[in-house]
Amino acid sequence: MAPAPATPEHAALADALGPQVHLGTSSWHFPGWDGLVYAGNYPEAMLSKHGLRAYAQHPLLRTVSLDRSFYRPLTAAQYAAYAEQADGKLRFIVKAPASVCDATIRDEHGRASQPNPLFLNPEFAWKEALEPAARGLGSA
Repeated sequence: MAPAPATPEHAALADALGPQVHLGTSSWHFPGWDGLVYAGNYPEAMLSKHGLRAYAQHPLLRTVSLDRSFYRPLTAAQYAAYAEQADGKLRFIVKAPASVCDATIRDEHGRASQPNPLFLNPEFAWKEALEPAARGLGSA
C-alpha cells in the first residue's frame, strides 16, 4: 500500500512545527484519506492491517493511537509489529484496556453487569498492559 506523495505545503508546515509537536489521529485506517495519506482507495479492513506504514510517511502525522488495546491488552510482539511498520517515524498513544480502566464488567451489549475487581489495579495494569507496551514499542 503506497503512501500519498507529501505536498510541499505539508512538508513546510511539518518543519515549522518543530520536533516537539506530535500531531496524529485515533487510528490510521480511514478510507477517506485517499490522496492525502494513501495513494489509492483501499477498504478499511486492508488499511487496518497494512495502512500504518503509509500513514507513518505523512510529514504531519507524527503520532497515532492504538485504540485496539482498549478492548484487549496486546502482547509485546503485537506492539513490536506496529513499531516496525512505523519505522521509527511515529510516537504511539496506547489506550488503557477496559479490563483496567472500566469500573464495571460489561456484557456483549455494553451494559454494566458487575463490578470490575481489576479496576485500577496497578499490578494487573503493569503486567497486562504497560510492560508489554514498553517492551514492544521501546522508544516509539
